[in-house]
Amino acid sequence: MEPATDDLWIAALAHHLARRWRTVDPDVLEEVAADIAREPRLRVLAPDEAAVLWLEPVGTVRHSEKFLEPGPGCPF
Repeated sequence: MEPATDDLWIAALAHHLARRWRTVDPDVLEEVAADIAREPRLRVLAPDEAAVLWLEPVGTVRHSEKFLEPGPGCPF
């Protein structure tokens, strides 16, 4: 399988980012995807793999955010 062209790779990555951030303007996601495409360690991956790796820090709960989680007995 041949590597995707830059435009196709960026479009595919923007699509994967849109699945995570549905309210972000698609043009902004294209710009973010183009920035990500300039990172050699991510560009060698498939767009879906690059999206998962790039989004990893967003998907983790930081220690400082744990206090925001509702505790037992919280009505909401």
